[in-house]
Amino acid sequence: MADDLRSWILNYLKNKDIVSKEIQSVKENIDGFDFVFETSKGTKFVLVCPILSSDESFFNKISLSTVILVVYNTKKNLDFLIDNWQKFIVNPKLCIFFVNPKLTANSKWILYPHTHNSLIDKGSLRAGLESLFAGVE
Repeated sequence: MADDLRSWILNYLKNKDIVSKEIQSVKENIDGFDFVFETSKGTKFVLVCPILSSDESFFNKISLSTVILVVYNTKKNLDFLIDNWQKFIVNPKLCIFFVNPKLTANSKWILYPHTHNSLIDKGSLRAGLESLFAGVE
């Protein structure tokens, strides 16, 4: 189930690095993370989690310095994010990819919860995130 997300994010990050050439190494399955990217700018931890859940170890992992979280673009994951918003905004370097790997165009939306939280009107959180969600089938 997570293999398509794992392949998608690995290809995406490697393709994005073609010009900048910051990636120095990629390790798989390290300390509970799917990938660990060593780059010229530091370490990036990638966690593929098709369906979000409130496992305490999950929230401990995403509180690390630079974490890329990859999830399916589902209503269930969106609702979980909104319901647990305060736990997601703690890490300023958390980046969440909501992905539909079956699409070729507009297959993702990307969210930095900490930054997003500082820019939005708190009352419009759900409407704003649902708008981003709707941009990907």
